[in-house]
Amino acid sequence: MTVGDDSGLRLRATDSEDFKVIAACLQDSVVRLGEMTYLSDEQCFVAVLDRFVWERSAATQEKGGDLFQVQSGLSFNGITSVHVQGIDQGRKDEILELLTVAFESGAVTLVFSGSAAVKLEGEAIVCFLEDLAAPRPCGFSPRHPMRPVQ
Repeated sequence: MTVGDDSGLRLRATDSEDFKVIAACLQDSVVRLGEMTYLSDEQCFVAVLDRFVWERSAATQEKGGDLFQVQSGLSFNGITSVHVQGIDQGRKDEILELLTVAFESGAVTLVFSGSAAVKLEGEAIVCFLEDLAAPRPCGFSPRHPMRPVQ
């Protein structure tokens, strides 16, 4: 795992512990379906998404400040196949809300709200996450209300 300086987040993940950090950083990110693609010749899956800047949100919100979002690039190298569930690949403008990134040996699954998922399979998967712009206030915070069990 590597971390960049104050200019933005730069992370590299190769094992389950690293992917836990990636998952925490990407929780509640939003991505337009057309901003994700699999480059089969390069064995690379890439996405551009807007993530919440969770690493500075607690201190900012304690002072009454806004939560921030930042545009980030996400790539997974070593990918040999991609499977989707619950996603209409023809709807390129559809916005997906990322809940978590699940890692298991030989696979990474991007889990989205609405039971949607993208499973990336490969050997020696390496993930890179890098902020591409300066954070900006977003004026809202994601909510996950609890529903009573029936």
